[in-house]
Amino acid sequence: MEEKEKICKKVLLVEDERAIAKLFVIKLNKYIGEQDIVVYWANDLSGAEKLFKSYEDNLDAIVLDACVPGSEINTIPFLKFILESGFNGPVIVNSSIPEYNTSLMLAGATLTCFKNYTPYLIKKLLS
Repeated sequence: MEEKEKICKKVLLVEDERAIAKLFVIKLNKYIGEQDIVVYWANDLSGAEKLFKSYEDNLDAIVLDACVPGSEINTIPFLKFILESGFNGPVIVNSSIPEYNTSLMLAGATLTCFKNYTPYLIKKLLS
């Protein structure tokens, strides 16, 4: 019997706080398996756009903070760019400010959740 080739899941994480990004990767590796997931991390919008353009055809999900970097919501234009490109995977927003999550959901994001729950949600969505 021929063994099926494993397909590695790919996630774009747009998060300006290094500690949160590292914890996200650690938890996701635990939930899905280090060999089965690749996380592309951007800590600013310029990096996010470059990574998205490079990998958009292979991404399974995008996790988007509202303020990258800073404390004012600034990711709505990037979210619109993602949606206008035809990306049809889940876009999960997870700002610690509920009003920002609401704004991003109204702008077209798929889901919202608390940051510490996001890796588990990704596991559920990509399983």
